[in-house]
Amino acid sequence: MTEPAHWGVNLPLPAHALPAHRRTVEALPDLGYTDVWTGEGGGVDAFTPLAAAAAWQPRLRLGTGVVPVFTRGPGILAQTAAGLAALAEGRVLLGVGASVPAHTTALNGVPHERPLARVRDTVRFLKQALHGQDVGVLVGAEATLPPELVDALWLHGEPAAVRERIRAHLHPAVTTVVLYIAPTPELARQPGLLPDLLARLR
Repeated sequence: MTEPAHWGVNLPLPAHALPAHRRTVEALPDLGYTDVWTGEGGGVDAFTPLAAAAAWQPRLRLGTGVVPVFTRGPGILAQTAAGLAALAEGRVLLGVGASVPAHTTALNGVPHERPLARVRDTVRFLKQALHGQDVGVLVGAEATLPPELVDALWLHGEPAAVRERIRAHLHPAVTTVVLYIAPTPELARQPGLLPDLLARLR
């Protein structure tokens, strides 16, 4: 049997201070959403909004999409993921990635070198550490990600049209859809419109 699709919302939401997310996060399951996700670049870190969401709405699944492997050591990533999973009773998907030099180097002063090797080594470490295995020592791989693999799909317009375009791009095996809501001027002026917008997209 095919697992039903999960619909998720990316945090933080536009025009909302972190404490102001509570009302919307609490309402998400009743609006048809199963997940909340975070990324990490500028602004708030990835894990604090998820910890708050776990406390506010225990029915949600939590995910990072993604946290950089250059700005936290693999041991800290494992500790943080384990703590979040304890808080959320295991409903956590940990997504990690290489990020970009603008974040790793310009913002954090960490060289952005051999990104695929770093991601592969971190994932291997996390799989072992989060299963209670001896993690040993990280050993690098040799490959790097070619720049031409970087791509993005931006969707905009009325909610009904956006919803249909999202569904048109879904592969049958896709089980999770995460929405990033851009901070439009309208939402900045009237953040109370967001719950209705989320309901119409779903």
